[in-house]
Amino acid sequence: MLMNFKSALLTIVLGVWIYYGSYLYTCQYWQLCGDPPEQPVGQAGKQSTPSPENFKILYQNQVWGEADDFVRFRHSDSLPQISDTLRPLLDSLQTYLRQNPDKTLRITGYYERKERSPNNFPNLGLARAQAFWNFLNQKQILTQTPQFLAEADKGLGPLPNQTWAGGLAVHIIIETPADKKLDVENLPDADQAILEKSHTVYFDLASIAPQPDAEAQRFVLLAKEYLAGHPQARILITGHTDNTGTEDRNMKIGLQRAETLKQELQRVGIPAAKIVTQSAGQSQPLASNENEEGRQKNRRVVVEITD
Repeated sequence: MLMNFKSALLTIVLGVWIYYGSYLYTCQYWQLCGDPPEQPVGQAGKQSTPSPENFKILYQNQVWGEADDFVRFRHSDSLPQISDTLRPLLDSLQTYLRQNPDKTLRITGYYERKERSPNNFPNLGLARAQAFWNFLNQKQILTQTPQFLAEADKGLGPLPNQTWAGGLAVHIIIETPADKKLDVENLPDADQAILEKSHTVYFDLASIAPQPDAEAQRFVLLAKEYLAGHPQARILITGHTDNTGTEDRNMKIGLQRAETLKQELQRVGIPAAKIVTQSAGQSQPLASNENEEGRQKNRRVVVEITD
């Protein structure tokens, strides 16, 4: 009985000694114990959202003006929310454009593909660009014709209450007068390459609203001048789909997509007689229809010039 008691006591003493020795080695020598270091504000839990960049206006790749704030848009809404902080910069821009009629703006509207598109625009980015110009020229005193572009899934920062920060890129550019045609026979190499190749515009599932990128929109401007100087030339628009649904349905969707893009080309001044539309439906996939990434690539319209 006494031996059992001594053995138990020895075990307890030995355990305490090992525990205390480990504590001294770990906590006192290496200083690995204690409360974790305090995290800076905004780093606890999930990462904080990066602060949006200030609103800038660029000219020849240099900052022409900057405000200590940014334009805001509600989710799926095209109307810009302009704070008092932005107004002095926009007032200066209005004055500059009035004094320099040879200058205009290239306004790029950003949007997320998941946002709803207004009925009278092919996408929300173009609607936001147009709405910003309407705000800037609400007194109808600016005579310039701006360029409107759109880019998807970039340039937006989430804010509370379903609001985006950003949504616009604004560049001052030299305006090409309406009576001055582009010399399409002597284009810069970059523009010549854009004009000569076919361009692909993508669509969401079952949608006929296009998602044009900046290069495709530049192609439209060049093609308009090219067609005016080449009577036999045409723009060929071919609509494609993924394999979701029946072949007959997809042939119709492909043609609807081509016709929608035709209407956009007519809106910028390309005659309907110069535009040929057709549908390939699901018959010419670019990628596998077994996954969403491939199906997205297959939902497209291809635009090219034919002589």
